[in-house]
Formats: sequence, C-alpha cells, structure tokens
Amino acid sequence: KPGNKGGLGAGRWHFFMDEEQDIFRAVENSALKRLNGYSHARFDLTTNCRNTREIIRVASMISGVPMNDEGAVEGLEPKIVHYRDGADQVAKVSGVVDGLLADGIPAKDIIILSGHKLDKSSFAGVEKISGHKLRDITHDSGEYMKPIDFCTIQAFKGLERKVVIAVDLLALDKPVGRRLHYCGLSRARTMLVVMLGEGEIGPGR
Repeated sequence: KPGNKGGLGAGRWHFFMDEEQDIFRAVENSALKRLNGYSHARFDLTTNCRNTREIIRVASMISGVPMNDEGAVEGLEPKIVHYRDGADQVAKVSGVVDGLLADGIPAKDIIILSGHKLDKSSFAGVEKISGHKLRDITHDSGEYMKPIDFCTIQAFKGLERKVVIAVDLLALDKPVGRRLHYCGLSRARTMLVVMLGEGEIGPGR
C-alpha cells in the first residue's frame, strides 16, 4: 500500500480474503501464519452487497457453499435450465438470451461464464448468440457492436455482471467444483441462469 512504512510489523494494512474463492489454492498456510503473527484486528464481513436473496439461495444450493444473505435484497427468481448435450446447451442459452434481450436487458449486462475455456466448451466454434457477436473477454478486448461476452469463471473472479449465465459446470460433487461454482455463480447481481445436464443437481439439494 503506497505510503505505508515499517513493513508488516509497523505499517497499516488491510487484507481481504474469502477462502472459498481461493480456486487456484494460491494462499499458502505459511503466509497466513505469518500475517497472524503480527498484532492485528480481525473483522468478519457479513453483509452481502452484490447478490439478491434468490441468487444466494440457488448459488448455495448448486455449489454447496453456504452464503450469507445479511443485507441482501429480494430479486428475480433464478432459472435452472437442463440440456441434453453440448448442442442443446448452446441452443437453450441462445433462447435464454433472446428472452433477456426481448425484456429490454442490454447485451452489455449479460455474460456467459464457463468452467472451460471457449475452445474446450460447448460454445467452441460458435460465433454469434442471438445475432450478437460472442466475444471471449478472457483474451479478446476488441470493440464490437453490442457483443454477448463469454469468459471463464477463473478469469472473471472478483468481477460482477447484472446477468450471469453459467454453463459447462464441472465436478458438481467435488471440492474443486464447489469452489469454482461458488465463485462463478456469486458474480450475478440481478439475474442468474444455471445450465445443468439432464439429471444433474447441486450438492446442496
């Protein structure tokens, strides 16, 4: 932090951490132990300023990670859409986007989040969704006319969008999937759409 002198021992620092979002397992126990060795005050942040109560409920159900709904407002009911295969998932996502656009939701407020990179996802080779350019913002920052954005959950960590469509969810019953889906589904501010294969449900249900 600019202006802090005296290092960790004598400086003034603020660290923010959500262990469930450590999807890369990059935080080492030795680092936490070192931080805890200094004089410090710990404060749990319990107010949810991003998600609606309905998004919290469904994100917790799918990921199996309990989420705090203190301070959350009421909102739209999330949608869970089942698909047969990759092609059916793309077709149903296109239908969902059609409906969102028809309801007046701008394309810039919509993002498709995937557990896979685009070329490994069901959307590999797909150039347009609902007549709009499918832009992979994981790598592409180009300017297009009202694109529909696509991104991996990993690359979108820490960001948010009004409408999140979650696709290609992985390992629903394993810890790595639990953290990934919690991170991805909690990016939604107003509306959440979760695409699941036929017969799939989240571990919290």
